[in-house]
Formats: sequence, C-alpha cells, structure tokens
Amino acid sequence: MVAAVVTACLPAAEHRVMPRATLDHPDFAIRSHVLVDGALLAYYVRGDIRQRAPLVLVPETHGDRTQYFERSFLAGLPADLPLVVIESRGQGRSWPPPTAAQATIERYAGDVLEVVTHLRPTAWYVGGHSLGGMIALEIAGRRPAGLRGVIALEGWVHSRVQREAFPAVARSAAQQAEARAQREERYRSQRWTAEEHAQLVRAWTSWTRGEEIVRDLAYPLLSVWGDRGLSARPGREKLLLPERPGVQLAWIPGADHYVTDPPHAAAVAAEISRFLARVEAASPVHQVVYREPGRFGGWPANHGLWTWDDEVVVGFTAAWHKPQDAERHQMDRVKPREQYQARTRDGGRTWTIESPPGLIPVENAPVTPQPLREALDFSRPGFGLMVRFHNKDDGAAFLFFTYDRGRTWSGPHEFPKLGTPAILARTDYVVHGPREMTIFLTAAKTDRKEGRPLCARTTDGGLTWQFVSFIGPEPTGFVIMPSTLALDHSTFLTLVRVKEDTGAWIDAWLSRDRGATWQPHGRPVANTGGTSGNPPHLIRLRDGRLCLTYGFRSPPMGIRARLSSDQGTTWGPEIVLRDDGVTHDLGYPRSFQRADGRVVTVYYYNDGVHTERFIAATTWDPGVP
Repeated sequence: MVAAVVTACLPAAEHRVMPRATLDHPDFAIRSHVLVDGALLAYYVRGDIRQRAPLVLVPETHGDRTQYFERSFLAGLPADLPLVVIESRGQGRSWPPPTAAQATIERYAGDVLEVVTHLRPTAWYVGGHSLGGMIALEIAGRRPAGLRGVIALEGWVHSRVQREAFPAVARSAAQQAEARAQREERYRSQRWTAEEHAQLVRAWTSWTRGEEIVRDLAYPLLSVWGDRGLSARPGREKLLLPERPGVQLAWIPGADHYVTDPPHAAAVAAEISRFLARVEAASPVHQVVYREPGRFGGWPANHGLWTWDDEVVVGFTAAWHKPQDAERHQMDRVKPREQYQARTRDGGRTWTIESPPGLIPVENAPVTPQPLREALDFSRPGFGLMVRFHNKDDGAAFLFFTYDRGRTWSGPHEFPKLGTPAILARTDYVVHGPREMTIFLTAAKTDRKEGRPLCARTTDGGLTWQFVSFIGPEPTGFVIMPSTLALDHSTFLTLVRVKEDTGAWIDAWLSRDRGATWQPHGRPVANTGGTSGNPPHLIRLRDGRLCLTYGFRSPPMGIRARLSSDQGTTWGPEIVLRDDGVTHDLGYPRSFQRADGRVVTVYYYNDGVHTERFIAATTWDPGVP
C-alpha cells in the first residue's frame, strides 16, 4: 500500500500527524510515483490509457481523490474514459507537504507532468478544480507532448478573479460557522502546520502566468464556473477569459465554488463529456497509407503532391528494408528503389497504391533522359509535373509530366543545370499560364555540396528554362527544399530547410518582383530537431490562412504544423499533430485541404528503431481564424 511506503520513508519529527487515507473506489487502481526530489505522489487509475486518451485530474487545495470519486460525477463521464487522479504534495496519500520553495503552481505542474511522463499516454487531457485548475492551466502553457485539451473547474486565471468576479457577500455568524465546518471536513485528511497552509495560499496568489497562457493557449479550454445564484453572471473580462473559439465558458446554475460537490457534480460531468466529445471529433486521426513487410516507404516531399478536384496523388519512394545503425535509414542501399504513388478520391479516407506506366526510378539507377520535344500545356485539367534528381554527384535532374491525373507519366525528360554544378531537384512550382511556370529548386554550392535554393522560369511550356535568381546567399551549411506559394501575381513566399552548425530550422524568403530579388521574411520554425532538420510544406487554406507542416526530429519526435493569418509575417503556436515517433527517421510531409476544411498531411514514419518505415497520413482540423 502507498501509505505504508510513506510511513517508512518519512522522519517522524517533520510533521505532527500523518495524513490518513479516506475513501477509495473499487474501479481505481492505487499507484505511487517517487518524484526526482524524493517526495511521493499517490495517483489513481481507472481504465486503459493505451486504448483512449485519459483525463488527468488534479484536486483542489487540500483536496484528495474523493473529490472525483463522487458517484454522480463518475456516472456522468463516458464509461470508457480512462481517468488518472493525482494527489498533490501533502494531500491524500501524497507526502510530505511542499516546502516553501516547492509551494508554487509551477512546481505542482512539474509534479503532474513527471507522473504523466512515467505513464506515457499517446494523448491525454488535463483538468483540475480550483488550485488544480490553475495547475492544469500552467501545464497547458508548457505545451507538453500529447496534450489535447485542458479543463479548469473554477480555476482562476489570476487570483484577482476571486475578488473582481465574485465579491464577498456578508454572511451571518451561523453561515460562517457552517462554512468553517465544511472547510474542516474538506481538509480532514491533512494536518498541516499554519506556515504550510500559508505557503499554499501564497502559491496561488503569487501565480501570474495565467493570463498569458490563456491568451496564447494552443489547446481547447473548458472553463466551468458556479454562478452563485447571481441574477447577472460575471462577463468573460472579469473571468479573464478571451473571446476565442477554443475557449469555452460553461456555467453551473446555483453552484458555488465547489462545483464538483453534489448536487452539481452531474452537471459538471455532462459539460466535461460534451467538451471531450467535441475535441475528440476534431482531434488528429492517423492512418497508414503504405506499409509492406520487408519494404521501406519514404520521402513524399522528394516527389510531390497533386490535387485535381477531389482526387489527390502523392508520390513516395519504395525501397527494401534492411536493419542498419540507428542513425541511418533502415534500408538496403544496394537493391533498387522504386517510385510509387498513393491516390485518394475521398479526401484521404482511403488510399490505393500505384506504380503507373512511365514513372521510373531515377535515384542511383541507370537513366537515359529524352529531350522534351513538344511544349507542355500547364492548363490541361489533368496536368501535373514532377522533377527529380539522379544523385548528388553528377548533377543530373529529370522532368516527368502527366495529363491524366498521374495514371500515366511521360519521362524522364532532360532538365538543365542552369549554370550550377548540380541540380538536386524536388517538386515545387507555380503555374502562371498555359506555357509559363516558375520552378523552385536546390542547386549544389560552389564546392558541389548541397545546397542553395534558386528559382527558374519557362515561358515556352518547358522547352527551355531560364535561371531567375538564387534565394538568399550561399550558406555555410545548407539551405534546401523550398516550398512556395504565390501570394499575388508578383509576390512569392518560399520556406526553406536550413542546417548550420548551430542547429536546424525553417526560414522564409519573400520576393515582390516574381523572384528577381528576395528578402528574409522571418523564421517560422526556430528548431526542426535532430542534426539535419526536416523540409517544410506550405499551402494556402480556403479561408486565406497559410498552413506549414514539417517533421520534428528531436524527442518528442513527430509531425507538427503552424498557421499564419497575415501572409507569413507571423505564425501561430506550434501544433503537434503527433509525437510518437521512435526515431528521427520521419517527416518530409505533403499536405492538402479537403472539402470539409480538415487538412490531410502525408509523410513517412516509424514505430521502432529498426522496423520498416511506412507512409502515413494525419487528418486534422486547422480551426478557424
């Protein structure tokens, strides 16, 4: 039992009375976790956190597990919802109470995160009442891996909410005595010193991060309040809750601060259940697009993605799987690679894998390109273009095109080096008219190492190409794999993958003269992880916002996104689409928006150091501006 462990570990002279256990619940397993500083936290688990995202609950000041064991509260939550109740330092079976240095919202939040890290849920929610709600907000402000949403039950964004939103009401002596009796009953499991009580009061009154956290919150928030029977409820400005789509305010009629007590617990559980259902409906959905035993699926960004109405095709490499050193691609570099593509006609809900005629492999394979003898018509309804390169040494690049939505491809056709040592071509272009296109590529640097981005243009349907400009100066490391949008007739925004000795990131460049000159336009992603980073993909959503997706190659490894509402001048908070990658070998995404507004991001992924790499897709909701 946890209590026995606590008794054995605690010096007898530190506290006058040990906390005693209160009620338990047969559906909850009793567990404990020793924090890095030696304190012990007790927590209680119901259900399988591997089958569904759990709700992690933190009790109020001097509260314990019994706050959430209330029968009507549990009955109002989904029966299959896993729950984790974590008792804070000195509360319930957790011991000892915090020292003066430990009595902070920040430390309490770190304690909860330490337990969650130990449990390792793929996705989870955090909620709490009163002090627990403030702890939940602090956790959300740290943007931990896998967090989907936050629930604050009378969780004050700042201590002044108490006096400004709910000013004190004069009470009779009998009412005050009853309040004291209720408070003593609520704190029955704790026997703290007066100074320890005072420390805890200072913890929540001195916390100042709440307003900033809620303003910049990256997750949906449910904020629940008892209306105290008031005829006029406080406005959002008094509660310090911004008017944002992701911040939901719910009132419990007739309830006071203790909203989880009967008879209001059922109504609170109903609000939580509705909130979870909405968030779950909008949460990312992951699926496998291509995975074959003994095969390696990789690098959609090297090939391209093409959309024609409701039909979408994305290319990728199919190689042969072979275990290698953990830092290398788990593939056989001797056996030949193949170029495959995946097609969907229903917005990414189902996919078919194809190896169409004419789409031959070019990487490290004997290839005899043919000159393009007839001008291409870029306005044909089923048109698509792909550019690929042979290897990093010979500088040869090739062009493929389709007029039938990728069912057949013509190629490879010759593509010029544009006066550079080598062209390391991946697919990125903007069509201006039936015969005019600007293409964005990576060239080898003067030392023949990768690389430096550039743009080129054709005005005769691809028969000839003219170098337009380099995008930025030649780097010390590399700047590669541009992803570009035309913001208007003469303005291009391109994002590039950057690696230098100081790290890896994504930079933005802007041209207002159709690519003739370029100016730096910020750094949308300051860190893409690992030693070499990951390429960006940039699309425009139908509401006008820009959407950037990319892989992240440091723990927690996975796929991420950011959104911009001002044409790439600034970018919103990082959106973690998934962070369950086991190793850095992932990413290279391509994305599209489907008819219902959700975005589908396709990438390559892994679930083990030496397992097959596979092509996956995540469908996610970018929300509203």
